[in-house]
Amino acid sequence: MTNPKYEIVDYKAYWPQEFAQIARQLREGLGDLALRNVFSPTC
Repeated sequence: MTNPKYEIVDYKAYWPQEFAQIARQLREGLGDLALRNVFSPTC
């Protein structure tokens, strides 16, 4: 397959912090429209 639909990549230790930062920015921008994960301690 020359153009796979998905690619598995190695885990990066900084991803949790990066994703938390992106989530924070989305919540700030979307306000009450933002969906919140009730199971996440960062929400």
